[in-house]
Amino acid sequence: MNKPNNYENTKAYAGGAPLPAGPYICKVIDIAEMQSKKGKPMVKVALDIAEGPEAGRFLEQYRNDDRMEKKWPCVMYQLTEDQEGNCSRGFKTLLDCLEDDNPGYTTVWGEGFCAAIKGKMLGVVFRREQYEYNGELKWSCKPNSVRHIADIKEGKVKVPEDKLLKDRGGIALADPRADSFEEIDADVPF
Repeated sequence: MNKPNNYENTKAYAGGAPLPAGPYICKVIDIAEMQSKKGKPMVKVALDIAEGPEAGRFLEQYRNDDRMEKKWPCVMYQLTEDQEGNCSRGFKTLLDCLEDDNPGYTTVWGEGFCAAIKGKMLGVVFRREQYEYNGELKWSCKPNSVRHIADIKEGKVKVPEDKLLKDRGGIALADPRADSFEEIDADVPF
């Protein structure tokens, strides 16, 4: 094998430990109004962890991403309307938490809506979600809900249950981390 061009300057994948599920105090990095795939109005909220040992985790991931079309690694989507076209409970909860946890802030309706939210603090609960990649079951940790920061600081917020991937029959797939280690005594096939 010949050494590839620019080998010394190429960054290896970082592959750090996944974020543990649970509640975190986050900062809204950016927010945008958009539509879901079904044409429903929603907001896309880019977050970073603001306090504790995981603070700055997503900014660091973003800075270390050297792909041409890199994306912010932690995004939460929230529909703004329910099926009847009224304000969704999730959106109302998001705005209530922003108003209660950011002294002096009140929701700005209209053109300045997103700009007024950027930089605000928000309590966010993350949960583990199972997914399949190249036939292998894996885990990611994603924003699941918002909560008041005081509830998080007082330990009132529990770690949510894992969201298991369902197979075609609607049955939850097994946790690939379960004690199913099998020792193989064989020669490497290459």
